[in-house]
Amino acid sequence: MKKAGDVQFADDFLKRWLLASDEKKTKEQVDEEYPKIIADLTYHLIKEDIVKKNNLKVEDADLEDFAKKVAKAQFAQYGMMSVPDDVLENYSKDMLKNKETLQNIIDRVVEEKLAGWLKEQVKLDVKEVTTEEFTKLFE
Repeated sequence: MKKAGDVQFADDFLKRWLLASDEKKTKEQVDEEYPKIIADLTYHLIKEDIVKKNNLKVEDADLEDFAKKVAKAQFAQYGMMSVPDDVLENYSKDMLKNKETLQNIIDRVVEEKLAGWLKEQVKLDVKEVTTEEFTKLFE
């Protein structure tokens, strides 16, 4: 976010839009939450720019695979560890029919692809340290 610099927004317009889009919000609530909303919006725009510039695409197969992972995890929460593949397939297809769930899955797949791309760009300098040196890093 530091590299993006100071991103300017039409603050008055955005605040009016936030008030109009949620009738339960008051002007005071919008004013209080606005800095966090702007930070989130800035991050989202930067992320979308990186995704676009680096041609990171989300395919249907990516969504289906991720939906199956989510379905498997949901079944596992209830102790159902070995769910048949056809059940997972059907459940994940039903999940993708829900507009909100689909958008959530798209967002999460984009995050995964972006994280994978970022890991490829970063070069790590591995350095062994003693326990004392490690502790000093947090002082």
